[in-house]
Amino acid sequence: MRTGTADCSTRSRSRDFLASYRRTSLSRPPGIFTRPPFNQPARVYDYKSERECDRHVNVFKDCIRSVQDVSPCGFAALKVTALGNPALLERMSDTIDEVKRLFGKFDERGEGVVGRDEFVRCYEHYFHADEDRLAEILRTLDPHDTGAVDYIAFADTLTPCALPAFTRKCRDAGPLALATPSSDEVALMKRAAQRLRALASEARDRGTKLLVDAEHGKFQPAIDALVLELQREFNDVERTERPVVFNTYQCYLKDAPERIATDLRRSERFGFHFAAKLVRGAYMVHERERAKRLNRPSPIHDTVRDTHRCYDDAVDLLLRHRAHHGTGTEVVIATHKEASVARAVRVMDELDLAPDDDGVHFAQLYGMSDNLTFALGRGGYNAFKYLPYGKVDEVVPYLVRRAQENGDVLGNAAKEMGLLREELRKRFFAR
Repeated sequence: MRTGTADCSTRSRSRDFLASYRRTSLSRPPGIFTRPPFNQPARVYDYKSERECDRHVNVFKDCIRSVQDVSPCGFAALKVTALGNPALLERMSDTIDEVKRLFGKFDERGEGVVGRDEFVRCYEHYFHADEDRLAEILRTLDPHDTGAVDYIAFADTLTPCALPAFTRKCRDAGPLALATPSSDEVALMKRAAQRLRALASEARDRGTKLLVDAEHGKFQPAIDALVLELQREFNDVERTERPVVFNTYQCYLKDAPERIATDLRRSERFGFHFAAKLVRGAYMVHERERAKRLNRPSPIHDTVRDTHRCYDDAVDLLLRHRAHHGTGTEVVIATHKEASVARAVRVMDELDLAPDDDGVHFAQLYGMSDNLTFALGRGGYNAFKYLPYGKVDEVVPYLVRRAQENGDVLGNAAKEMGLLREELRKRFFAR
């Protein structure tokens, strides 16, 4: 993403910038020039990244087909930053964050729900709206006439793609108006969503489940929004008995419990199967450094004990939800920590969830914590290995980062070496 200097409130300056851009186009790659509203800097998204994203769709399709060939009931994982320009995803995330902050201003008491009268008062404070338009908005936000609006309805209405229609009525160019995407950015967002939809369709048609990986916090709100859109279609309880699309929750984040609880409520309201992969997280150093650089509180739990507690609580919540609310909820318990695996197994036993329950899955990275994976397999549990798919120079950095940032993997290394030596000794002397 490049930042220009155009003032989009005046056509003359925009023309001057475009002329300048054309004159310098030979010295830099041509791109998609956007004209965001409310005097925001112009942005350029290069065509090369769009072509690369299109190419990655075919790579992920090959991965899905490979999963079908090797493990028909298996999973294919993908990263959304391979399917949409990262700068665009960060911009989309900023938009979503501003919508959430705006709801916080409406919800002055922090109850998660805003009464109609309070909503009207706040809306008229920030937006121009005639009675007919306001009535239409309220019908959308509160279709059952409950007299209240909650965050789920609010966020479902003020999506990044729908936001320009609202912010055109802003009384002032505040943070939400400045976060409003341009029509070109909306088109790029829709293109990224189309790529994801093509992969979800491929996975569904081949009987494979699609895991959407978590990524840096600056991208995650956009990723969550894109996954929600997929889940509403491909996990629809009226269309399928099992979920196709899984979102990933990083439990080293302080807001993980709130996000999981909110998405569970979304699944119940919109009628789709909730499906999640639970991990501890792999971007701890990056997230803390970014928070420090931006002078924000760290989003990461203060202690590793807090992270472990958050992870185990999330596993417990989803296992109980599956046991008590039917078989629609599915969870992938992705961990190398033996204590978390043992705890999950105990909770399954307490809830009378069979080891081979087809909605509970365990997973470890290929080549790591094999002692856990093999023990789970011998016990009849659904155990999977996570195998990076792609060129060696693309997957090795991923594995190095996981090893560096996953202390449990490093902590288990010595134990695994001991187990391997013992196994070799047994096999040697058994000859």
